[in-house]
Amino acid sequence: MTSHNVCFGSLPVLCLLLSLIIPTVVFGAEEPPRGQILVEIELKKIKDNQWCDLELKKEQPIGIYYIEMTSENKLPWGAWGSKQDIYTDGVAWKDDQPIKKADLRLQYHVKNSWVELIKVKPLGVINDAWFPFQLTKSLGQSFLAKEPFDGVGLHTPTWNQNNSTGKLTLYAEKVAKSVNGKRQLATTWSALKAL
Repeated sequence: MTSHNVCFGSLPVLCLLLSLIIPTVVFGAEEPPRGQILVEIELKKIKDNQWCDLELKKEQPIGIYYIEMTSENKLPWGAWGSKQDIYTDGVAWKDDQPIKKADLRLQYHVKNSWVELIKVKPLGVINDAWFPFQLTKSLGQSFLAKEPFDGVGLHTPTWNQNNSTGKLTLYAEKVAKSVNGKRQLATTWSALKAL
C-alpha cells in the first residue's frame, strides 16, 4: 500500500472521512498497513512487562498508523492485549495475518502526557480479557490517531526474561493535514471517494 496525504478543513469532517476509509485500509487489508516508516529503534535488555515506547522528534498528525515489533532473537518478547476485540479502529496482526477479535494494549503521547489509546486492564490472571501475545516473526497493531501525537508504545511481556531484544517500528498509512477552504475540502473528498 502507498501512503497518502489527505487535506481536511475541520476535525468533524476529518473523523467522518477517516471512518469511511478505515474499513478498506485497516479491516479489508490482506497485509498489515506498512506505509512510510516514521521511526524504527532497536531495543536491548527489554524487561518483563515494560512499556516499549517510540518517541518521535516531530508531532504526527491525525491518521492511520501501524506499530510493529520484530526480533531475530530466540528470547521471548510479545505484547499484552485482549482477545475480545475491544478496539474498533484497528487490527492486531501476527506474522502478517490479522488476529481475529484481538487488540494489543497501546499508549500514545498526546499533549505532553502518555494516554492509553487501546485500554486493556491488567488482571492477575491470563484470560481472553488480559492475554500475552508472543512474537514469532512479527506482531503489530494498526490504530487511528484521533489527535496529533509524538510517541507511541506497547506493553510488552518477556516471560520473566530481562535481556530480550527486538526492533520496534512505526508506520504511517494515511495522514491528514488541516487546510482552509471548501474548494480544497471538496477536491479531497472526491479523491477519497475514488479510493
